Amino acid sequence: MVIKGVFFDFFGTLVIPWDPDLKWSEWYPSVYSLYKKNGIDIHYKDFNFICKTFWSDSYKDSCQGLTLFEKRLLSQIESFGINASHEQIKNLAYDVSEAWFEEHFLDREAVEILEYFNKNQKTALITNFDHPPFIRTMLNRYSIANLFDSVIISGDVGVKKPVPEIFLPALAETGLSNNEVVYVGDSIMDFRAALHAGILPILIRREGQHDPSTPGRVEPLYEKTDIQLHELSLTGQIDIIPSLSQLKNVLKKYSAEKTHIMK
Repeated sequence: MVIKGVFFDFFGTLVIPWDPDLKWSEWYPSVYSLYKKNGIDIHYKDFNFICKTFWSDSYKDSCQGLTLFEKRLLSQIESFGINASHEQIKNLAYDVSEAWFEEHFLDREAVEILEYFNKNQKTALITNFDHPPFIRTMLNRYSIANLFDSVIISGDVGVKKPVPEIFLPALAETGLSNNEVVYVGDSIMDFRAALHAGILPILIRREGQHDPSTPGRVEPLYEKTDIQLHELSLTGQIDIIPSLSQLKNVLKKYSAEKTHIMK
């Protein structure tokens, strides 16, 4: 197959956590202080409930001028009878995003890989994130914004992986067909989204990251899906690479297979 486009996931693929074993629940205390900082007085028990239910679809969608992430924050706070201004919510969203940013770093191979593929193919970023402005902030801080021909964020387009339609804007902006593209991600959600979109998925699993042979290191949901991905790789249904630099070899393999078939 001829690969004309390389599309990337963001968190877990290009940007990775300093502590790969950090669980969501361990991150809550540092976020709780940010509510207090922004004048939002909420009991820790209620805050803990917000964290556990935050990604549900229970939120008000009538607030104009707020991102989906900000709407979730406001709706959850108001459900406990606490009033907060839009300015407070925007500041809180910024602070929480900053705290999330500090827990991550750009993979040391990311810039070189993105520059390489941006010169030879079309590149795109397709990511789930409910606060699009911060993704753009991160891209600028990492100085990689100019290395993508298309940037698609779920909070902008109203579609999230694993729904395959999230790829459509990137395909349109790059002028490519789904059979000309690979998608590099780190989760079974990335795998399913790409597969259902007719795009070849490639998964990255760095050494020691969510190793199925060492259970109990990550949340049970992720542990289960990681085992599924490992099983798919053993049967040859999916390519799993240990580092971003190995992506070049995988694409060369596809090109070689194409050449062999043509002969």
